[in-house]
Amino acid sequence: MNRRTSLLLLAMLLPSCSEDARSSGGDDAGRGGADAANAAPRFRLGGKYDLAAGEETNLCARVNLEEELLVTGLAPVRGEGTHHVIAAIDPTPEEPGVTPCEAFGLDWVTLFAASIGSPALTFPEGVALRLPRGSQLMLQMHVVNPSDVPLTGAESAVDLTLAEPEAVEHEADVALVGPLDISIGAAGGTETASCTMREATNYFAVFPHMHSLGRHARVWVTQAGANRNVHDAAFDPDAQLFVEFEPIPLAKGDTIGVECTYAPPRAGTAPIAFGPFTDDEMCFAVSYRYPASPLTLGSLCYD
Repeated sequence: MNRRTSLLLLAMLLPSCSEDARSSGGDDAGRGGADAANAAPRFRLGGKYDLAAGEETNLCARVNLEEELLVTGLAPVRGEGTHHVIAAIDPTPEEPGVTPCEAFGLDWVTLFAASIGSPALTFPEGVALRLPRGSQLMLQMHVVNPSDVPLTGAESAVDLTLAEPEAVEHEADVALVGPLDISIGAAGGTETASCTMREATNYFAVFPHMHSLGRHARVWVTQAGANRNVHDAAFDPDAQLFVEFEPIPLAKGDTIGVECTYAPPRAGTAPIAFGPFTDDEMCFAVSYRYPASPLTLGSLCYD
């Protein structure tokens, strides 16, 4: 497939009253005067891209952090052709800039995932993700141009809302709860996984994520042997939303579970496996917790 990508890294600290900050969909959108002057600063991570007709690829925008950042909210800026984005810290950094990156890094420390229709996410008061100075922040962009004409000048990004250290009481983390050995045969079916808490924590938001075959998502917690659903609804690949709730205290040994239900693939195709493209599938409950606690690998958590 012919590729024609012209890429620009866009990682910058946005002034609190800048036009970019106001246009990103945050709480200060459309406000002026004192509200704009007092708005929290933001850090934008993203990239611009061109896509040839019919092109589908994954691109990673990377930047090395020169100072610690404390993130209390994340807002996707979805460009034309964007299927989903993953913001993460890569513990095995590469050259800063924007390059193709086909694989999902199992050791990435995930910060945010968003897809078609996903809104911004704001953390509870006093809770933040800590991004250490010297780490490499990256945004993986899964972009698709299904049309028969080139796509030029598109941009995807995530705006990070920042806090001062004195405003943060709890450090959050993200647990990717889901299976990696997906196999969806001719009849469709379900995939499940669970994640056992290794320390006490508080569960406050989840982003259920599948690809085009996804039809239903259920996420639950098991506390002292009793199950409690936090999400149980039809899944729309074109409107993938966060589910926020009052923080749920989870003790050591409690679990988060996910079940994904899929429609049958096209007749005559091989079983669909886990992968980053639209013809592949995923099953993740992207789960936000505080305080941070140990995970299986990177941000993956499975039993």
